[in-house]
Amino acid sequence: MSDYVLNITEVITTLGDTIVPIPGQPTQEELYDIKSKLVQALYPTPFDAEHGAKHNLAGIVMDPAAYTAHFNNPFPTYSAPPAFETDMDSTDVGKRTKANALNKAKLRDYSTFKAASNAVRTLLLGIFNETWYGELKHSLSGYAEVSPSAFFTHLEKNCRGRHAMDSLELMNKLQSIYDQCDSVADYVKELEDGQRASERIDASTKISDATLLLYATSAMVLSGHFPTANEKWEDLDPTKKTWTKWKEIYLLADQRANIQHREPLGSANGAFRRPPVSTSSPFTSPPPAGGMPTLDDLTTGFDNLANAATTDKAVLESLVETNKVLTATVAEQSSTIDRLTKEIAQLRRQGGRASGGSEKKLCPNCNKVVVHKPDDCFELEKNAAKRPNGWRSSL
Repeated sequence: MSDYVLNITEVITTLGDTIVPIPGQPTQEELYDIKSKLVQALYPTPFDAEHGAKHNLAGIVMDPAAYTAHFNNPFPTYSAPPAFETDMDSTDVGKRTKANALNKAKLRDYSTFKAASNAVRTLLLGIFNETWYGELKHSLSGYAEVSPSAFFTHLEKNCRGRHAMDSLELMNKLQSIYDQCDSVADYVKELEDGQRASERIDASTKISDATLLLYATSAMVLSGHFPTANEKWEDLDPTKKTWTKWKEIYLLADQRANIQHREPLGSANGAFRRPPVSTSSPFTSPPPAGGMPTLDDLTTGFDNLANAATTDKAVLESLVETNKVLTATVAEQSSTIDRLTKEIAQLRRQGGRASGGSEKKLCPNCNKVVVHKPDDCFELEKNAAKRPNGWRSSL
């Protein structure tokens, strides 16, 4: 057994030790999380010597269309190469050397592909309950001929989808998550992770960059942590107020603030919170023990009061600008909420289950107790194009 085969088998086995089995119906997020971990584990493995490393083992678990779109090439179908290649016994040294090298590359690629496929398949069989993939089982070969990508395609079709109410819950969470983050960088990550999650819930209600910008701008104004950055943001031309520009301004502001305050400051929820604005007297020092303040004390005090008034004005202007943005997007938000509310009502009428449900019934076409609808059965010729790789009729 080659080092490549041993390595990829060990990598997948080690990954499997970190994944907790899912006893019930898997959710969309659980499938996404497991597939992402597998892609990260498979991608670095040396592979595809035959084609000049155009492909990688992530193709084993990725949806074929998604793989093609991302890598600009479809993942090839690998089969056992012949034991003998043309020209392997040629008297021409060049041809013979090339033929032997090609044969060696094909054997290594196939062995690595086969080992990775088997290891991932074994991992998936151990994670999920057979209830949710049993109809892929062949009467003789079992699951040996079912590719990992076919497993995922089938599980994703029968998984417990996200409800419409999850979209609303996610939006509410992102609007108030700033106080739970340790830094602006963490805050940006939470927002962008939430944006990606919203697309997986429902692509039609994906949180836009404009909405992220609305959440973030409001959070900064209300926190009062970066007044200079807030002023810089408000002074920008409206056409330049993009999510990318917002990150540039506030990540830099947070970095500079951390340099100025080396020691962790502030709240229990955030290690890098800035000190709150002082509410003490505008005078830099208390009046002298004799009683009346000096002229210098009064001058300094009035200057501080003027500065405070200027800051309050800037905050007020920022709040007004934010209110304009809120007003501009309220129609879009209201429309989305109305649609999601209708979907929630529909789900409740269905007993709280995702559309299609998960109740198992006897299919008249394949004669199995399954979760798919009779009209979706793979035994029907009209569904031939939907059959996963390695599928065989059980009739």
